[in-house]
Amino acid sequence: MSKLRIAHIIVQPVLVWDDGAELTQGPELGQISVPLSRLVSFAESLPDEIAALQAKIDADV
Repeated sequence: MSKLRIAHIIVQPVLVWDDGAELTQGPELGQISVPLSRLVSFAESLPDEIAALQAKIDADV
């Protein structure tokens, strides 16, 4: 009998700008396919990656 398994998880973060009063749409990020074995490490690294993205955006302004 075949075994049903998870090959990967599709993740698409949705970002917003928060000015303290309103939430407005932030930069769009594409989907990423994450193997199940890397899902936890992906989730743990995401805040640092978002902070780096904000620093880049701030530097470009």
